[in-house]
Amino acid sequence: MSPTEPADLRVATAWQRGKLIFEATPLSVVIDEINRYRPGRIVLLSETLARHPVSGVFDLQRLDAALSTIEQTLPVTAYRLFDRFVFFR
Repeated sequence: MSPTEPADLRVATAWQRGKLIFEATPLSVVIDEINRYRPGRIVLLSETLARHPVSGVFDLQRLDAALSTIEQTLPVTAYRLFDRFVFFR
């Protein structure tokens, strides 16, 4: 077992306020969280990209805007299939 770490309640409960908050979180974790709330599926096609740190506050009602922000600020290319499926490479 590893030692316990204090939780940041502001971050942990952000979904209750309609937000997702990330601080230097690997993109793979960010995508997993977005996939929990967004219809369809987002898929990362690069292991290197999956480790890229992401910091930001995203609105749960505007998750497609979050994807656009990721696409504009990180070295990714997005491929969309219909409106539901997004592949990041």
